[in-house]
Amino acid sequence: MITHIPCGVNTLNLPPDLVDQVAALQTLLLRKAVRLGDTKPASRKDVARHEAGHAVIAVLLGVKLRCCWIKQEHGVWGGYTEPDEPASWFILLPNAKQRVYTPIGCLARAYFGLAGPLAERQQGRGVGPANLAVDLPELIGVFEALWIAIVMAMFPDHQPTTDEELAMVSGVHMALMQRLELHLQAMLQAETARITKIATQLQQRGHLTTHQTSALLHGIWPIDLSATFDQLRQGLPVGPLPKALPPVYLEAALEMEG
Repeated sequence: MITHIPCGVNTLNLPPDLVDQVAALQTLLLRKAVRLGDTKPASRKDVARHEAGHAVIAVLLGVKLRCCWIKQEHGVWGGYTEPDEPASWFILLPNAKQRVYTPIGCLARAYFGLAGPLAERQQGRGVGPANLAVDLPELIGVFEALWIAIVMAMFPDHQPTTDEELAMVSGVHMALMQRLELHLQAMLQAETARITKIATQLQQRGHLTTHQTSALLHGIWPIDLSATFDQLRQGLPVGPLPKALPPVYLEAALEMEG
């Protein structure tokens, strides 16, 4: 549960106008929360479960964690979980600071980003406007990551620009977002015991090392994301995920880098 777009997703470059819109929506949600009396910050237990959801899904994606922690600042609990992203997820641009995510990397970031909010909400928590305001940038990152994965799968040879093309992407995106959420809910439900174990350890220790999370989550069998996408896209006008970043999108990223 973090108040900024998580490391990795922010390098997808949300445009400034969208960032402003997100900030405005956060303000509206917080005002609504005040009107409803929903101003109680998330508890340590809520935040621990949120980060545990991220941690478990990271391992299901086949990666280890760089860090996983929760802490209290100014009376408010927050946390952060960062996966050790494999080279198959991204291409590092020449300046060595900017990552361009591959189709599989975008899909992985969508799964990882949505796992925290869903894990927290499976316990009936985090459904109010105040909590949604906190999670909003993270959720925007999820929506954008899935959008980019879909765009590269539907239009590997050119970027969609026409209203018709963008409408096609939008329809597929809406359907896949719903399917991804249902699939992720089922995954989290199946791993409830491990999520609880990680959350309990986070509450007790405050942070977990890579070795500790690996030991606690030993035995998880990673999913095949390409095959998973093939299942999710059944009946939709979208092809399989490209195995590598389509050249046209790499060229566009290089042009933006200048």
